[in-house]
Amino acid sequence: MTQTFLDRLLYRSGDFPNAHLTLTAMHPDGNRSTPSRHTALNDPHALPHNLNDLMAANTLGWGAFVSIGLRRAGLS
Repeated sequence: MTQTFLDRLLYRSGDFPNAHLTLTAMHPDGNRSTPSRHTALNDPHALPHNLNDLMAANTLGWGAFVSIGLRRAGLS
């Protein structure tokens, strides 16, 4: 279901070859750092790998978030 959502969300992402998608995990207490992965859409291995990391955090009770806006490279 996650892949179907992302496929539909990003169906025109080929128009933006250098775009990145941000995946973020947030702890429920809100007092911990929020690990984010700025994932290059043109890297076929990065998105599945980073989604697996996000889903692993989610199984530990962390919230899993996907940004809707595409990002530029080099964000910290």
